[in-house]
Amino acid sequence: MEEIYRSPESELDDQVPENEKEREIFNETKALKALYASQRIIWSPIFSTIGTMVIIVAMSFVEGRAPLLVFMLPAIVVGGVIKYVGKLIKIKHRMLSGLLVGGIVFFALYFSSPFMAGVIGLLNVLAFMAICRRPLTFEQEKLLSKESLGKLKP
Repeated sequence: MEEIYRSPESELDDQVPENEKEREIFNETKALKALYASQRIIWSPIFSTIGTMVIIVAMSFVEGRAPLLVFMLPAIVVGGVIKYVGKLIKIKHRMLSGLLVGGIVFFALYFSSPFMAGVIGLLNVLAFMAICRRPLTFEQEKLLSKESLGKLKP
């Protein structure tokens, strides 16, 4: 079924240039495209929202009053999962998912303590962004820095 609706592919993209410098740029561009293609930008906010809500609902069944730092669990758990499932590279994509996690935790704690809800919500955003950063190889870091400097375009 996917074969029918697949977009046409050009054979011009697969032609490797003869010049060594152009071949290097071609290979780097191809690697950068593959790096960006491995991201799951749409699914990461969805999984972040669902995961955070599931963890908060599960924590509501715990008897007694839990310390407020327990509410850092959504950022830690969901951040660790998104690190390997979402494979986010850009900070703006990590920020979107982090704000969703922090916002949900903020609204879950708002009625008990508004000030602490703000602090814990902000800590959730920061912890999520720190944890979900994808580990990159040296070559991938080099490609991303070349792209940010404008020497390479995906």
